[in-house]
Amino acid sequence: MNVNPYKSHMNYYRDLVSKHNSIKISEIIPPYEGMIYHYTSVNAFCSILESSKLRFTNKKYLNDTTEGSYIFDLCKREAESLCRKRVEAKEQFLTLCDKIKREKVRYNILEAYQCSFSTISDNLCLWNYYTHGDSVQGYNLGFDSQLLHKSLNTKYSGKRYFQAGKVIYDEKKQLEIIQKIADEYFEYFCNYAHGTDISILGMLTNTIYLLLDKLFYIGQFFKKKCFEAESEYRIVYESGITINSQKLSKSFESDEITPEIFENSENLAIRFFPRNGILVPYSDVKFLPVALKSIKLSPTLENDIAREGALLASQKNFSATIKSINDISVSEIPVRF
Repeated sequence: MNVNPYKSHMNYYRDLVSKHNSIKISEIIPPYEGMIYHYTSVNAFCSILESSKLRFTNKKYLNDTTEGSYIFDLCKREAESLCRKRVEAKEQFLTLCDKIKREKVRYNILEAYQCSFSTISDNLCLWNYYTHGDSVQGYNLGFDSQLLHKSLNTKYSGKRYFQAGKVIYDEKKQLEIIQKIADEYFEYFCNYAHGTDISILGMLTNTIYLLLDKLFYIGQFFKKKCFEAESEYRIVYESGITINSQKLSKSFESDEITPEIFENSENLAIRFFPRNGILVPYSDVKFLPVALKSIKLSPTLENDIAREGALLASQKNFSATIKSINDISVSEIPVRF
């Protein structure tokens, strides 16, 4: 019986996309249910209290220059293992790693916005970083991590999905995660390709492309060990890209994934602010006020009038949780400036 290559490929791509979408970051990144702390400047603190919005910044403009590329460096280094020592797969894998890393915004797959927190309530390096231009004068806002994350996904249900979790700094753990994911994709490809007499080059290319797409989003929760002192928890949303499996299935003819397979959903408004001469894209995201549980003043703001001012400013939107001066504390780090 003759095999219809087009129909066969369509079935493969349909199932591949289904598998791709079934692998959730929330099932890979360990859950965290504790408090998280958002360190910020005085001006940003006032803006958050006034608007009940958190700023999500485009990842490519963050302080870590390896954001978005660190995961690909790991993948390239471990390509032979990830590709099960298949020479043809390794060549494709390395080519696509380089291509995506070099272009970064190809088809807008790699656009993502994030807001950063720490699981540490009083961290000197974070006070210094986020308030360095204000003589270490600033605040951190303590949030219930689960309530904040769930409230964002409830508010923006159907428009946006927010991923959240603690950043992983242990390279051994990072490699275990990406190897497990790569095994799933290549096992699926090998099982399908075994015994078939139809062309599989386009299928391999697109399988690897979707694998790298998934690894990129998992990799948003990976950082180098040198950043471990931050103990970061981050919330990330993608730029509204979904995959059209029907259009993907047609791309095998040219062995290339085309922009048309990615469809935009409704976006949060993107705005820009200047920093060091660069216009930085961001979006302000509304959150549920009761998710805010505490306010802490930086080391150099240790006086009662600063606490009273923070309490008064919080009463417009946060009186349900910031009820008294006792909900506003001061850093215990003994520095003067």
